Amino acid sequence: MVSSFYNAKIWQEGKKGPPPIFASIGVRHPNQIQLDIALRDQATLQDLFDLVEQEIEHFDAGNTIIAVAQIPKVSQDQSLELFRENRAWQGLQRRMHSSVAR
Repeated sequence: MVSSFYNAKIWQEGKKGPPPIFASIGVRHPNQIQLDIALRDQATLQDLFDLVEQEIEHFDAGNTIIAVAQIPKVSQDQSLELFRENRAWQGLQRRMHSSVAR
């Protein structure tokens, strides 16, 4: 049987270190890891967007992924449509698009 990063036991127990998506990209700067932690610590969508707006110029691709993944966790069933004009949301969308290799 082949082991996988994505088996149910791993998700139930948790795993030390970065999510598997980052395992192959090498070493990230400690500031980026601290920013990951700060992004995950935000309790509301507005708090998340406030932090994104402050720090987006320092984001790497990993921070962008963490920020986007955090949205459904803190949205409290708010529609992103309400944030269509929000500068942080717009900046995050631009960052996502620019991170995609073409």
